[in-house]
Amino acid sequence: MKKSSSIDYLIISSAYPYRGGISDSTHSLVNQMSNQNISSEVWTFKLLYPKLFFPGKTQYSKEVLKSNFKIVRQINTLNPINWILSARKINKISPKKVIFRYWTPLLSLSYFTISCFLKNRTKVIGLVDNWTGHEKILFEGVFRRLFIKSCDSFISFSKNVGKKLKNSTNKEVLSLFHPINDDLPNKISKDEALSNLDLPSKKYILFIGLIRKYKGVESLIKAFHYVSKENENLRTIESSHKKLNGELQTKVTDVENEIALLKGIGNNSPEMRDLKRDNKYLAKQVEDYREILRKAGL
Repeated sequence: MKKSSSIDYLIISSAYPYRGGISDSTHSLVNQMSNQNISSEVWTFKLLYPKLFFPGKTQYSKEVLKSNFKIVRQINTLNPINWILSARKINKISPKKVIFRYWTPLLSLSYFTISCFLKNRTKVIGLVDNWTGHEKILFEGVFRRLFIKSCDSFISFSKNVGKKLKNSTNKEVLSLFHPINDDLPNKISKDEALSNLDLPSKKYILFIGLIRKYKGVESLIKAFHYVSKENENLRTIESSHKKLNGELQTKVTDVENEIALLKGIGNNSPEMRDLKRDNKYLAKQVEDYREILRKAGL
């Protein structure tokens, strides 16, 4: 691999050891760039989301993906001094282009500050997953404008996001599509999959991911309610959701019991804070499920 001083692209994004779709697709993207002899390096975060803002148990992945590029944990999203020092390091490396991957306004301040301290000859590309946040964030419009000022041009993963970007800036916007990751498991037949899951031979629609109102699971349940009347082979997801609802409630109860056992430790202990955060997160999931099922009339 080439030395950092001669890299073509420096990508600043979530990447290993962080988990999630952003990290996985960044990994696939940069692997492909390296395979095409485009020298690249990824800078991910020392601190991405503070525990206060992260609802899950961990931000980190247990899976180690193969890579033929360098990943450096560099950016702290809450530390302005880190942003300035990071910009100076970028100037020393002197990449041809820097890519800021954007999916939340919470990144805007760090990206904007870094861009202000970059040498003029360093071009910055904004790689945009989402432009309008799924959930409201205070001063989101201001943060988006800061991000626009940070970049010379933009790439979006959909025409819809690209259109929103073009309505927000006169800078160049290239609208592409979201690629499929290249590190997926080997494909198996439907019959084998049904056997592995112990499911009867019918048609299924699988919803994967966290349950959030903006993800459309409510519409999916409603669609099943009507379409299943016309096609008996369609498996409704009503029973699966009720089962998962019960599993989530069981988890909440378990966490509440753990909190009761640890009351003697004190409210400010790390254990107590972690348990309370987990309990709040699980209770929110149960609440979302109940609201979705209620609206869908199930």
